[in-house]
Amino acid sequence: MGFIFWNNYYFLGILLQIGCILHALKTGRREWLYLLIFLPGIGAIIYLLWEVLPVFRSGNAANNILGFLGGGKIRELERARTIADTESNRLKLAAAYAERKDFIKAIPLAKSCLTGIYANNYGMMIDVARYCFGAGEYEESLSWYTKAIALKDKRLETADDQLLYAQVLDRCGKDVEAEQAYLQVIRMHDSLEGRYHYGMFLKKMGRTEDARTQFKTVLAEKGLHPRHVRRRNARCIMACRKELYAMR
Repeated sequence: MGFIFWNNYYFLGILLQIGCILHALKTGRREWLYLLIFLPGIGAIIYLLWEVLPVFRSGNAANNILGFLGGGKIRELERARTIADTESNRLKLAAAYAERKDFIKAIPLAKSCLTGIYANNYGMMIDVARYCFGAGEYEESLSWYTKAIALKDKRLETADDQLLYAQVLDRCGKDVEAEQAYLQVIRMHDSLEGRYHYGMFLKKMGRTEDARTQFKTVLAEKGLHPRHVRRRNARCIMACRKELYAMR
């Protein structure tokens, strides 16, 4: 009986390990593969605590589970586009691909809508900029953000896009502009995620003490925010703890 009990749990452990590896591949977290493959069991537990648990705590667990388990929504949207190849159906399909982090498929669909009366559509340009960022095409993402900003009197409409724009500038090596953009997000929105990314920018620039200040501020101020904000920022809060621990 004891052997059967242990054997069953060993089998479940293998399934958990495989599930974590597939999740890391699917979501682009390839930096975890070495730990998951060469440190079985413990690696999976660390991965679950660090990458999966914050998603569940953020309130997006149901959407992530559905996105991970099946492609029913994708197939339905692909069928709809085959029946009627409209801008609306293309944009919905592009958004569904992006939810699954399949940005390579999302980008051409979104771009194909930027014609005719939609050639200068702000929302569509923002979608393309976001998808390009997700695909690691930072220069192209910057180009689309620049076009979109020009349509809105040199501003972006949402805090998320302001932060993503700062990250794009950062990735493109435009350090002065990136720092200004990070500071603007922090000043305007008191963004915990903005502080974390600004801290990582400062760390990259060799300004270790300034980076430490940003990480400490996130941990000190997280309790001042409503619970839903803390849940949404769970991952960056944990990342700040990790950075401060590494800086000891």
